[in-house]
Amino acid sequence: MLPSGSGFGAEGTPDTSAPVVPAIPFLPRYDLLINHAYKPSGRMNNHVANPNVTITGTLTLLERPYGSTDTVEVETAGFTIGPSGQSDFLFGPITKNWTWLISGIWVRNFSEPLSKSFVYSVRFAFTDSYGNAYSSKESPRTLLIEVSVSDEKRGYADGALGVLAVGLIAAIFTFGAGLSAAQAIAGGLGSKALDPPTPDSRFRSRVVVQESPLPRTVRDERFATVMTLLTAAERAFTLIQALGDIQNRMLGARENGDRTAIELQRTTYQETERALLQTVESLIRLRTEAVEAVQRVPEFNRDVLEGTLREWQRRGIPRDTRQRLVEDGCTDQTLAELALAVQEPALIEIAHDLPQCLNLMTHSVALATRELHKRTRDVLADPRREGSHATRVT
Repeated sequence: MLPSGSGFGAEGTPDTSAPVVPAIPFLPRYDLLINHAYKPSGRMNNHVANPNVTITGTLTLLERPYGSTDTVEVETAGFTIGPSGQSDFLFGPITKNWTWLISGIWVRNFSEPLSKSFVYSVRFAFTDSYGNAYSSKESPRTLLIEVSVSDEKRGYADGALGVLAVGLIAAIFTFGAGLSAAQAIAGGLGSKALDPPTPDSRFRSRVVVQESPLPRTVRDERFATVMTLLTAAERAFTLIQALGDIQNRMLGARENGDRTAIELQRTTYQETERALLQTVESLIRLRTEAVEAVQRVPEFNRDVLEGTLREWQRRGIPRDTRQRLVEDGCTDQTLAELALAVQEPALIEIAHDLPQCLNLMTHSVALATRELHKRTRDVLADPRREGSHATRVT
């Protein structure tokens, strides 16, 4: 009788926002995050009929897209299992990523899906301790990995798009501070949508969160409430970014088994998350005030904004507008990014409706915060499992 595999599974970062779908019989499924490494794992059993035989051979991890027959070999590793014994195995990390979001303008790339599925199986061949060789055989057990863009990541992307649209409108009224702030927040949120957590060696020190920025002096009073809302959004992003930095330091502390550092990062994470939740509560309140305020300003009429943006698409950003933005502190890079954003149709469709932009920005930050909170328990928990003997196959 040949060896058999059992307990096929995977270690990785779960997508807690993934929808619940009916299980496929005999096909274990894991919903994991895009651009986060995962490791298939399982157990090999020596079920050779002779109870005194040791087997030595190789395992090859096979991968194919779900619904396809195109199979590739991912990794090959050796094993030795004693009589009637078993061995747990853990393959090396696999990371799946694709261009679902276009950097810089932060719009969806609709040529790419938000999720992809992969099926894994194992092929093995071995010899026994009497020198008998057994031909390769593929285990009937398979594993389904669904890699997806989580609600949290989509929230960051939507927030980047919404706040960048606010920046376009700020540029129409030559409000450079609003444009600069919007592009900085958009870049941060967009990058957050793409970046995975990585262990940080600075795990013995705290992440210091910058003080809340004061609302900038507003030359154009029509933008006073919008600027206050942008300042709150900037604060929320600073805290979100800090939570990511703390998680990275937590990972570094765990890799090094530093219990004191783990407790330090856990405490800092809890404090920072509480500050984020308070900031988002304030952000939601300020959103309501800002939307009510801009609806009272005739110049913010969507037809007027759309007409101006369409004209900019055809003829470029007017020279006098550029000059005023430069006088208000905009850099050449900011203006170059603005010119690129103006040519994006999806962004223009959103930008001509300022209340919609403010709602999108606030909703997406709140959504990202909710998803972060749902993951807090996993971030703070100690992942070490007592009694686990799984080993990396080499």
